[in-house]
Amino acid sequence: MMKKLRGEGFKIGRYRVRKLMEQMNLIVHQRVAYKVTTKRKFSDAVADNLLNQNFNPTGPNQVWAGDVTYCRTEEGWMYLAVVMDLYSRRIVGWHIDKRMTTDLVSKALMKAFNLRNPPPGLVFHSDRGSQYTSRRYRKQLADYNMRASMGDVGACWDNAVVERLFGSLKHDWLLKIPQPTRQHMRNDVAAYMRYYNIERLHTANGDRSPVDYENELKKCPVLVDQYKIMETYRASPQNIKMNREIYLVDKVLSPEGVLEQIAIKYDPRYELWVVSQIDHRRMEKDFFEIFLVYLAVFLASNGVLFLFFKIIASAEKHRRNDLIHQATHDELTSLPNRSYLKNEIPKWIYKDAPPFSLYYLDMDHFKDINDSFGHHYGDALLVEFSTRILRIVGNEGVVIRQGGDEFIILSRRTETQDILEHGEEILKNISLVYHIDELSFIIGASLGIAKYPSHGVTLDMLLRASDIAMHEAKKYKNSVRLFSPSMQEKYLGRIRIEQALRKSLDKQEFFMVYQPQLDANGCIYGVEALVRWEHPEFGLVSPAEFIPIAEMAGIMPRLGHFILATTLREMKQLQQELGVCFQVSVNISVRQFMEKDFLEKLTREIELYRFNKIALCLEITESLFIEDIDYILPLLYKMREIGLSISMDDFGTGYSSLNMLRTLPIDELKIDKSFVDTLLDDTAAQKMIQNIITIGKNLELHVLAEGVETNAQEKLLKSFGCDRFQGYLYAKPLAYETLKDFLKSQPLNL
Repeated sequence: MMKKLRGEGFKIGRYRVRKLMEQMNLIVHQRVAYKVTTKRKFSDAVADNLLNQNFNPTGPNQVWAGDVTYCRTEEGWMYLAVVMDLYSRRIVGWHIDKRMTTDLVSKALMKAFNLRNPPPGLVFHSDRGSQYTSRRYRKQLADYNMRASMGDVGACWDNAVVERLFGSLKHDWLLKIPQPTRQHMRNDVAAYMRYYNIERLHTANGDRSPVDYENELKKCPVLVDQYKIMETYRASPQNIKMNREIYLVDKVLSPEGVLEQIAIKYDPRYELWVVSQIDHRRMEKDFFEIFLVYLAVFLASNGVLFLFFKIIASAEKHRRNDLIHQATHDELTSLPNRSYLKNEIPKWIYKDAPPFSLYYLDMDHFKDINDSFGHHYGDALLVEFSTRILRIVGNEGVVIRQGGDEFIILSRRTETQDILEHGEEILKNISLVYHIDELSFIIGASLGIAKYPSHGVTLDMLLRASDIAMHEAKKYKNSVRLFSPSMQEKYLGRIRIEQALRKSLDKQEFFMVYQPQLDANGCIYGVEALVRWEHPEFGLVSPAEFIPIAEMAGIMPRLGHFILATTLREMKQLQQELGVCFQVSVNISVRQFMEKDFLEKLTREIELYRFNKIALCLEITESLFIEDIDYILPLLYKMREIGLSISMDDFGTGYSSLNMLRTLPIDELKIDKSFVDTLLDDTAAQKMIQNIITIGKNLELHVLAEGVETNAQEKLLKSFGCDRFQGYLYAKPLAYETLKDFLKSQPLNL
């Protein structure tokens, strides 16, 4: 269009043509020139960039382009290298020389870099093909943290604006002014560069001249040039350009003598220097006003945050204390537990620590109550039990629930008589009647005491010593025992017995004896099988000593199998030799009875020795019914169905109820020896025996009194209605051969 208008005689330039096209609503297309390298190793990268149209920058200091042109003077040729920002169309660096060298563009680039200090990653394109093979050029770009457009970008950027600059420089400026010397050429080129950057209109800037731009910024800070910056404010333009934020100058005095604060900012897009001058007093006033507002907000927000975090810290502390309390205290009784004891014992045991006493308290028969009446009553009993202990101990010591029905007390009492009296006081109070949901309970406890440091210098040693003393107290029920070395010897003796028991069955150190049982007429109707143990080292060990140990050690099922098998074999043989049949009673332990296949094993043993089932009586204790009554009752009925007799041993010492007794398929009640021993002197024992005999008769059961040793006891028992007797008055437990002779000389009730 411009060419056609000029052909018609109009003197018009490119800028005017564009304005006319805009007024006519014609679209202005910017020429996009692509220059593709002929280097084969860049072919793929060039193709990608051509396809993606990745040539036009979106902001300043993203892509720079450099090119070289020549200018003629009367003295000779001059060669000009220019570096331009392709986004803002600003000349950022230039260099002119009388010689054409390969580093001409590099020198212009160096000036541009020092002047503009561009960000890292800028893409630079040079239109000189030799530049791409120059090592110095590639090193320069690497030092400046720039990328070469042909190196890693792949194709050159639009270089048309640089060529248009050269055309405008030559035709509109240099050719109109004579250039007699090279120096004239240098001056004219410098003047044009200033004109091009400051005065010439640019479509990229919205067709605005610097004057128009300055008018728009009248209400903004003052626009100055870099020379005024240097002369007036003694500031380095280069430092300001390198500082991408606002550059502050130290406080200066204005011509009116007012202290001012100077702020300078360089705008690289328009190459403008912006200076702000503010009265320091006004600035201080504004600062303090804003500062006070922010300070108030800061204090208020921090106060809120402080309260918020204080609440959180308080809640966290409370929660942490709750967790520690839960970990170190018993949930049911709220007493400290064994974890608390381990954590607190260093406060009691340390070097030169004062002496103290450790009480080990264990409730007697608590499991029986818990299983018979349920955990509800057991828990309520534990709570009341611990409350009574706390009431007695008070602040003199620490009460700890060790676990289950065991309690530990740490006390500062150390005098032997004092701690024994204190222990008796504790047992006296905890042995009083407990009233829980209209039910009354009486429960005792066994208390063992150990002293520090006499009986131990560590917690484990004290616990072991007090535990030994407590087990010694259990033998006497509801009593107190202070640890002594002799107790430890007994404890170690029990350990030795337990170890020996495990080996004795294989060594055949056990044997059976039999104690006759008589009716009211003095005739023998049966025998009770009793086990004996003769050890090479210990000698003849009492059943009262090794049977409880065998129960606790889990040896009783094996020992029970030996007792049953030996009794059936020997009594079958004796009955065949004598030609008579009499009843044989065998004690069955709780553990043996609760075995899964006990009835099957029992049946196999009976069939193995062909023993008459009617002649076999199994003796069980009341403690058996504490285990699992739903499992035990059907098993007892099965035994009854196959013809076995069942006897309730040690009746009156356990927790059997009359209602349960009515439903049990038993044939005999055995009065415990402890009642018979005190029969003559204790009225309560007499009444108890009379009640047992009455119950047995009402239920149509035989009643047997064991432990009868005198004629007076026998006479009184017969007067009460007892119909069966067993004891030393008639015969001691007899070995096989002795029993055979005894049976031959006595009348039998067959």
